[in-house]
Amino acid sequence: MRRPEHITQAIAGGAVLLLACGCTTRYHNVIDPDAGQTQFDADHYACEQQNPEPINTSGNPYVAAANLTADLVAIGMIDDCMKAAGWYPLD
Repeated sequence: MRRPEHITQAIAGGAVLLLACGCTTRYHNVIDPDAGQTQFDADHYACEQQNPEPINTSGNPYVAAANLTADLVAIGMIDDCMKAAGWYPLD
């Protein structure tokens, strides 16, 4: 039995959201130890702008699955960008 498209897209979106949010990891900046939340937010925003997430406007579930893969790649690229800016998770 086939699921309706909106349910498939909601599940895919939820999976991306869970991966993106994680468990609210705290970060510190090894380049500038005095950097705070404001600088973290500014750096994260800049990294998101460099790696925009694709948008599925077709309603095609196969495109939604491809976009989920692209979203996971974009999340990895944002993490790499944040590390380049000096942000690493606290252990």
